[in-house]
Amino acid sequence: MGNVYATTTVIGIRRQLDTDKDSVSFARLLKEIQENSEVLSRDRYVALHEGSVIPVQIASSHFDRFAGAGYPYVNSARVDLDLCILKQKAAGIRKFANKRIAHFDRSDFANLPTYAELDDCLDYLEDLLKKYLALFRAEMHSIIPVWQFDWKAIFRVPWIV
Repeated sequence: MGNVYATTTVIGIRRQLDTDKDSVSFARLLKEIQENSEVLSRDRYVALHEGSVIPVQIASSHFDRFAGAGYPYVNSARVDLDLCILKQKAAGIRKFANKRIAHFDRSDFANLPTYAELDDCLDYLEDLLKKYLALFRAEMHSIIPVWQFDWKAIFRVPWIV
């Protein structure tokens, strides 16, 4: 189970770092936001709150978290920082994925990523997801799954006679 968790998590993180033109990844999204930061404007963000209980002034102050106080659109330097931190947290994981999972490199590989590094990178990806979902949709979500049914029910009812 540990190997399955580690392998799928490592590959999933590696996929989020791809920036080539055909990739759908978090890193590519951040690069595109950097290059077109003026599209994510304060006016656009405040308009997402129209019809909600949040006043315009509060929505505008929420936007300051993304852009900085008074900036009219998302600060590309802040997006670059998010991307740099993501790459830094995932550097060892990506190298492991390339050297040991995607391609079995013959060279000696001593620096295995730890579960703590995987979890730290996943936590950061979740933080980025929450931040950018809030920016795009003015919504807050968690990626923690929620059971939609009582999965223990099968253990309370005898099903074999």
